[in-house]
Amino acid sequence: MAIQFALEDFANPVETIAEPQQPEDLPGYAEGYAAAIKTITASQTQLSQDTVQALSDITFGFAEARLHVMASLEPLFRTLVDTVLPETLPESFRAHVVALLTKAAKTDAAKPFELSLHPQQVAAVSNILPAALAPLLSLSGDPALSPHTAAITQGDLETALDHDALLTEVSQALSALFDQITESKAHG
Repeated sequence: MAIQFALEDFANPVETIAEPQQPEDLPGYAEGYAAAIKTITASQTQLSQDTVQALSDITFGFAEARLHVMASLEPLFRTLVDTVLPETLPESFRAHVVALLTKAAKTDAAKPFELSLHPQQVAAVSNILPAALAPLLSLSGDPALSPHTAAITQGDLETALDHDALLTEVSQALSALFDQITESKAHG
């Protein structure tokens, strides 16, 4: 029994090279491609929506956390403004006045300057003035000024220092801030 093999004859080569088949030519390619695009588009849309929702949740969480932190700090800030600042105001006021006078003297020592204070502050400020400033300074009490207000005049220049107004403005700003926080908490 003989076995026959189907072998190709290479003695006479025929030059036929088959073109590779393009994926677009395969049956069902267009339908599969359209289905894949539809699936990818739906997936990207869902991913975008999930991302927007996650960012929205994070933003809300941050705003809510900030609101709670600020609300919990209210007693501390109120104590600072209502108790600590008024207690430290006299000393800080005097130190600030001396610092401004020293700066003015360093800027232009040729011109004498005048310092007007509330009468209660004249003795306290004059006690802490550096000796080098005494010849350049004319110190006077003005009952029209509040206890922590000073006016420094040097030639045509005038500088006003009003710690009482500063304390009032800080207190008002703090009240406005915490009123807004209270309102935000009430409205969610």
